[in-house]
Amino acid sequence: MSLTVVFQTRSYTTATIAVANTYANGFAAKAGYDDGYLEPALDFTKDAESAGAYGETVTDPNKTAAALRRGPAKTRAGNSAVITVWLGQLLKKD
Repeated sequence: MSLTVVFQTRSYTTATIAVANTYANGFAAKAGYDDGYLEPALDFTKDAESAGAYGETVTDPNKTAAALRRGPAKTRAGNSAVITVWLGQLLKKD
């Protein structure tokens, strides 16, 4: 059994930041397009569950440690586990 921890920004801002920096006077910059966020976010928990594994998404940083304890406990019990930890967004506040 395996444990996978996904640190999720819910974004693809690398490309959008590069476009804005490269084409400062381009359409995206003029339109105020600073996005690059996947909303709704990809749900790795549902993906894990659909494959028969344990899945958990952590959106509160104060609950991360507990989730990271539950993941190994699930693998010791014979299940694969995916723990997704949401990180803060880079360009806008959660």
